[in-house]
Amino acid sequence: MFKQAIATGWDCPRAKILVKLREGGTEIFNIQTIGRIRRMPERKHYDDDLLDRCYVYTLDNEFQEGLTDSVSDSFYSYLHKIIDNAPYIDLPKEFLDGSDRYAANPRAVVEVVRKKFLDECDLNHDGILTRQELKDSKGFVFDTKLKTTALEGVARTTKDIKDLNRIFAGEHQINIHDDGFIIRDAKRRIASALQIDESISSNALRILFDIQDKQFDLLDSSEDFKFESDNKLIGDMSHREYCAFLVNNKELLIQMFTEINAKDIVDIEEAPTTSASWHIPFEQYFKQHKKTAPNHFLKKSLFKQYGDNILVKPNRSAGEIAFENWCEKTDAVSWVYRNGDKGAEFFSIIYRMALRRANFYPDYITFLKNGEVWIIEIKGGQKADGTTENIDIYAENKFNALKDYVSKANVSNLKFGFVRYMGSQLYLSNTKWSEDLNDRSTWLPIEVFIR
Repeated sequence: MFKQAIATGWDCPRAKILVKLREGGTEIFNIQTIGRIRRMPERKHYDDDLLDRCYVYTLDNEFQEGLTDSVSDSFYSYLHKIIDNAPYIDLPKEFLDGSDRYAANPRAVVEVVRKKFLDECDLNHDGILTRQELKDSKGFVFDTKLKTTALEGVARTTKDIKDLNRIFAGEHQINIHDDGFIIRDAKRRIASALQIDESISSNALRILFDIQDKQFDLLDSSEDFKFESDNKLIGDMSHREYCAFLVNNKELLIQMFTEINAKDIVDIEEAPTTSASWHIPFEQYFKQHKKTAPNHFLKKSLFKQYGDNILVKPNRSAGEIAFENWCEKTDAVSWVYRNGDKGAEFFSIIYRMALRRANFYPDYITFLKNGEVWIIEIKGGQKADGTTENIDIYAENKFNALKDYVSKANVSNLKFGFVRYMGSQLYLSNTKWSEDLNDRSTWLPIEVFIR
């Protein structure tokens, strides 16, 4: 074990575990870092997970996402060319020219967060929050000590971690300097829940919860001072208590902020959008399972040699696999196009969240023999006990955006639907969004629509 800031030229094939405390870094640097930790000391694998795998510990969320996307050993990308007799389609697409990350009005952020807290935590409805109300309504923790937890048990691989027991591991008095990395991580993750810049989110949190520096604020701007005074939710926390509040209640704040982002709409200064004519690309990369050869190629796919070894988890979700197999067996369907997840070459529209907009790439475009063209988005299904398997909190926002797009696109025979599954049955809705698949005013068997 040793501490070293890994830089260009660092080479130690025996390295197995990386604890990454450095934030940021270029994409190339991060790829090189992972490449170094994945090297095998004898330039071979041993068919033993404990020996063949490396381990990375980090609080850098962007690094985590890039790592997950780039190091899958089970799949590789293969370029597929479009079939010779592919149907032609011309759809208007829209995408953001830039980002709405900085578009939120900071005061609007304060107001929408404050309203959320008062609606859900003001138990006596007097328009004022107390610590006790926050404790009783949501279980918020107030202290100057950071509560820490640990995982108890043995985990030989990453997937084992979810089965471990989380236990209380102690507490310590917060130190603003020494615990700065943990505090920044809490602020960053809370901002991510609102999908806005961290500086805007942090300023809103300060106004709502941190102690007000009366001397500084009066010198800065009397208007800003009054706004902070009028909107302060908890006014008696010290700065140390405020920082501990963010860390100890991070998951609860993330949950509330995510709900705000999905349900509320706030005026923003919208970045420019771009419209363009979109056609199915002549070639496209699809990930295939390395160790599984295709048993057959899908006849309804618009790309040559699109095999069933593409339709495996986690490369495709259970709903996507079920939908593509259903299309393959259904006489009403002529062709199926699988859209990309991001990139200018793929079909996209724009949907709204509370404080910004984002690009939305529907999963499929399906061509029927009767001339209809369906834009299809797949969401998680529902278990037999009624619990939802949909993990996309923005599903309703995307549903409404796609519904509005189809109504305005001026494309003949263009339809849309969100598809989910329960048991072996696929259900489709194109009227309104509902989490309950048993709601027959919304969800009907897919065969009712595609026939």
